[in-house]
Formats: sequence, C-alpha cells, structure tokens
Amino acid sequence: MNTKRSRLGMLFRFAACGLGLLLPTTLVWAQTNVTQSTVDLSSYFNVNGIITDGSSIANGGFDNDGSAYSVQAMQAACTSAVSPTSPTYGCTGTYPSLSFAESSATVSFQFGAANTANAVTGSGLGPITLPAGQFTELQMLGAGVNGTQAGQTVIVNYTDGSNSTISQSFGDWFSAKCDDAGESPALIPAYRWETGTSGPVQDNRPFYVCLYNIAINPSKTVSTLVLPNNRNVVIMAATLVAIPGFATAAGTPSTTTVSPGSSITVPASAISEAGYSNGTVTFACAVSPTIQSWQSATPPSCTFSPTSATVNVGSPGTSTLTFTPAAASSSSSVLRQSSRWMYALWLPIPGLALIGFGASSRTSRQRGLLALLLFGLLLTGVATMPACVSYSHLGNVGTPPGQYTIIITGTDQNGNAQLGTGGSVTVTVQ
Repeated sequence: MNTKRSRLGMLFRFAACGLGLLLPTTLVWAQTNVTQSTVDLSSYFNVNGIITDGSSIANGGFDNDGSAYSVQAMQAACTSAVSPTSPTYGCTGTYPSLSFAESSATVSFQFGAANTANAVTGSGLGPITLPAGQFTELQMLGAGVNGTQAGQTVIVNYTDGSNSTISQSFGDWFSAKCDDAGESPALIPAYRWETGTSGPVQDNRPFYVCLYNIAINPSKTVSTLVLPNNRNVVIMAATLVAIPGFATAAGTPSTTTVSPGSSITVPASAISEAGYSNGTVTFACAVSPTIQSWQSATPPSCTFSPTSATVNVGSPGTSTLTFTPAAASSSSSVLRQSSRWMYALWLPIPGLALIGFGASSRTSRQRGLLALLLFGLLLTGVATMPACVSYSHLGNVGTPPGQYTIIITGTDQNGNAQLGTGGSVTVTVQ
C-alpha cells in the first residue's frame, strides 16, 4: 500500500537512543589474577572510632559525639552474622584483618588497633599516599555520621598530574543503612558504645559499616587520595583492587563524511588494563542514534575484519571497522502521477444536468440562480483539477542523513565486556 507523501515528506522512523556512561561500581570478571593492595592509613588516623567493649571513648569517638564501634560486635557480625539482617558480603578473618567475598574477588582490609586513633576523616587532612600501581577500584570501609553526607567529593590523583573526581554520598551509620548509590552494607554490628554520665554505655541498636566502591582509571598509576573535607565522613580501612580487563578504542576514520551506499573505515583496538592477558576479544559496534528498521528507512551497517583479536599486556588486539550507511532503494526516486485526474472529466455532467433543469424552469429568477450555481461549479472544477494530481513515494530512503556516533564494544572468550562504554567516533552521513 502506498502512503501519500510529498517529495520532502517521506516518512521514516529516526529514534534517538541516549548513551549512558557505564561506570559500574563493582566489576564482574572471570579473571583469576585479581590483585589488591592495602592502603596504609595508620599515619593518617585522626579519629578514635573503634573500641573494645566497655573501654572509654576518646576524642569524641567515631561520630564526634562520644560514640564508637565495638570490636567484639564487628567480629561477631563477621563470623556469625549477628545482625538484624544478613550483610551483603560474606566476611572472614579476625579483627583487625577482615576479608569480604565480593562478586569479583575476596578483598582484604586492614583496620587500626582498638582504643586509639584508628579511623580517618578528611577534615583538615591533606592527601593520603597510595601504593603505586594501576587499579580498577578503590574500596573503602566507613560511614557518614550525624545524618547522611550527600554529594561528597573523593579525589584519586595519578602520577601524570591528572585525577578522577568522584561524587559520593556517605549514608548515616544508623539511619541510612548503606543504601545510597555506590555503597552497600559490609558489616552490621548489633550494638555500639556511647559515652554516658558515669562511663561507657552499650547502645543495643544496629550500626552499619558501609563498603564504598570507587571506580578509577585503570590505565594510570595512582598517587594520592583526597577524602572529603568533612568531619562527618569517616573511613576505617581502604584497599586498591586491580580487576584485569580490556578497554576498546577507536582510531581516526578514513573520512568523517560518507554518502549512503559508500563506506568508511575506522581502526579499532582492544587494550589490556590492569594486567589483563590471553584474552580473545570479539568486536561489535553500536550506532547512535538508532534507526529502527521500517518500510521507509534502513539502519547503517558495521563489520569488523578480523572479527576478533588476541589481547595481552603491551600488545593490544586490532581490527578494522567498516561503516556503511544504506543507500536508497532504486524505486525511492520514482514518483508517479495518480490516475484520479480522470475523475475531473465528470465535473461537467452535473452542470449539463442543471442546464437542462434550468431550461425547464418557468421564471427568469430561477434561471438566474441556476446559471450562477452552474458558473460556481465550473469554476470549482477548474480550480481543483490540479489537486487531482498526487505523488506517492514508492521506496526506501536508506539511512537518513545526519551525525552518527559509532561505539566500538567487545566481549572476550569468558563473556566479559569491555571496561567503560567503549571507544567511539562520530561521522556524518550526507
């Protein structure tokens, strides 16, 4: 069935799909050579946040209001899950060395000794030195106090002078339950201690220890960490984790402008990150905006040669992407004249009938009115005859003109996708 259109009114669906920037807080990989490095916070401890049961709480405690975590309650929450609800991660070890089984690896944390300064706040504190290396995540254990501390800034500096700046909310250790984005409950101790009028008092309510997963740039070497300059954000332990993976990249296209039916090529590569090796990456692409295949438009195509490549440390896998916008079908430029113009030949017939009727009328007034009506009908016929010629679009316009972003993605032999959103390049279809 032909849909009536003007030459410039050809119909197609051109649906723009937004690109979300994919920065997962926990990366899931089938690699077994996950590495980690504990951040030594001992020289930066400035908060007395953890005590043994019944001990006095110095310097305002964890919340700067005389309360602190209990070592015994933390240990019980780890080894026997003594808490109102089960924590997100399985916990093993003996305080001050506790490990948490996450989806990517079992990550170990080193806490400070009890009954002394054993936690850190960024308030009035400078940069914290990090162990040198390339990592995918900075993981921290801590919490907000005196209410959720929303939109706090965490900065990871790199040796090349650049940095990753992350906005992170730190949920209140009691009321928020570690449910903000980027945080989850690691431990749920069944009680804490607070300062009473005659000494420490056990507060038999659950207080949460939150796990924070901060995604960082795995292609750069870390240097220092800057915590929020806020006494109500407190960190007890931190570990850097390197989960090996690969990133995809797009090179310079052969040209940035292409006509439908023609092609351009783009160099594509898969690059090892954080020690990723022996990976076979199969390339794929996504194009935005998305053209929905329909009667009047066709999405562009992209192919890779070779379709996959081997990736190792210092040896990226390479391929060539060929991007081809679809040409219009051969009938798309054919416009035809409708046969409905023949209906215009019938216009004089009513007029002739009216003339006959008018001739039989007995009064001059009637004849005058009929003559006026006849003239109007004839004038209408002349005016509408050009409108009886229409044009119909008979084919597919191919890929509509406009700017398109090509995103290069990949999947390795274990089903792992690239880190981040994938390399991209923008081209124009004429």
